[in-house]
Amino acid sequence: RSFMFERVYLAADAKPHQQRAHAIVRRIFDHLVDEGRSAQDATDYVAGMTDRFALAYAARLED
Repeated sequence: RSFMFERVYLAADAKPHQQRAHAIVRRIFDHLVDEGRSAQDATDYVAGMTDRFALAYAARLED
């Protein structure tokens, strides 16, 4: 477990990916709330997304 935290989750190389992932999730969440969903509903919806679906959803928001 400590190996994964040190070498994967908290590694300096992971920082840009973490920031991008955070920005994508935030963009989707904000969009859903702006469209009228409650914060809890938006959270539940985003939590159920696969990575691939979230990336595709975010890409559609940019169009």
